[in-house]
Parts: sequence; C-alpha cells; structure tokens
Amino acid sequence: MQDGARLGALLRECRESKGASLDDLARSTRIAPRYLVALEEDRLRDLPAPVFVRGFVRSYCAAVAEPPERALALLEAWVQATDRPAPRLPATVLKAAPGSRSWFARRSLGPQLLVAGILIIIGGAVYLLASSAAPPPVAPPRPADGGEPPASPAARPTTPAAGVAAAGPVAPVPAPEADAHILVARAHEPTWVWVRPDDGAAPQEVLEPGTVREWRSSGRFTVTVGNAGGLSLELDGVTLPPLGDRGQVVRDLRLPREPRP
Repeated sequence: MQDGARLGALLRECRESKGASLDDLARSTRIAPRYLVALEEDRLRDLPAPVFVRGFVRSYCAAVAEPPERALALLEAWVQATDRPAPRLPATVLKAAPGSRSWFARRSLGPQLLVAGILIIIGGAVYLLASSAAPPPVAPPRPADGGEPPASPAARPTTPAAGVAAAGPVAPVPAPEADAHILVARAHEPTWVWVRPDDGAAPQEVLEPGTVREWRSSGRFTVTVGNAGGLSLELDGVTLPPLGDRGQVVRDLRLPREPRP
C-alpha cells in the first residue's frame, strides 16, 4: 500500500471509529468538505500547499481525538513521493512591460476622448442657454414716503410649526469596555489559525485570502498560525510586526506579550 493510501485510510478509520460524518468534521474543523474528501481519497493534487495540508491533518486529528504524529509522518512521506508540478500563470495575467502601451489600448482610448469632448461641448451649450433665458432680478417696490422697502419673506424669522418639538441633545454612544483587548487578523494567503482568548474559546479554522477575523478578550490571546507570512495581526488598533516568513508555523504566541498590570 502506498504512503498516501495509508494516510487516507488512517484518517477515515479514525473518523468512522468516532461515528462522525464528513459534514460533522467540516463543521468542527472549519475545513471545506472538498479538502476532507481529497485527504481521505489520497488526492494530493486537489489539496493546497503542504504547509496548509499539515494544518488540515492536525485539525482532523484533534476533532477525532487522535494523536497527529503518525498521520503527519505519513503525510511527509506522501508529499516527498508525489511529484507536484509548479503552478503556471494563466495567459490572462501576463502584462506588457511598464511604460509601454499595447496597440489595442492606444486604439481604444480615442473613442473615449471623443465622447468626453462631445459631452463637455453639449454641457457648455446648455449652461449658456439656461443663463440667457433666466429673467433679471426684480427689485422690491419702495413705499411712497421714501422709507425702506418691506422685508422679503425669506428674511422674516420663522418659528417651529405647532406640534413639532425642537431637537434635543443627541444621546452619547456607549464606548466599548476599556479593559477589553481586540485582536484582528487579515489573511493575505490561505492560512490555518487558532486563536484562544483567556476568557473564551474559539475554533480552529482556515482563513481564505481577504478574510478578516476579530476576537475580544479581557485577558490575553494564545495564537497558533500555520502560515506566519500569510496574515497580518492588529492588536487594539496597532499593527503588529510580521509573525514570520511564508509557510512558517508559529505556536502558542501570547498577545499582548506582557499582561495588563
């Protein structure tokens, strides 16, 4: 039996011995069902980079109460024995050299400039016609005795209508708890992360690129990350230094580093 087959069979046997379905495992680990199926069916090419697969295996084993050492050893042998081709960039993402314009870009810019010029000319003509058609302002009639003209209705003070109460002071918005820490994670690459507040619990999950997560704690956080270069952290509104390089695993990082006195 190949190494990959032993890994898939081991994971499936552990799950079935606990009486858990793939849907149950997907909810508890926050791993997409397609990745769980690929693990159990030994399809390494349908999985992300090995650094993320290691996080999947750890989460899988934790969900079925199985020590992960044997599964991780089988995974390493599987990765080494499998030839994963380097990904190729699609032709649609290739761009011209900086400072150069393609023939199509130069040609498509002409109609846009022509339409913009026509719109400007039409707008100017409409403005001139509207200005010439407006009647001149009429001065208010002066009284026969030469006194001051009556005040225009717009200058008279107005009073609130009956039944309408004047606006009162705006109630202040309650501020958040002053002693609570707020930790924000922003994922730039697929990243496995586990954040445990001192006064609560949070599940392990895989953050896809563009995902933002927030945790609150009156104490400190314990952070474990499977791809240190794949996310950035912000604590109480302050961006923290990078946790490490791309693909680096950081375990049990305590934040803030010093507890509140």
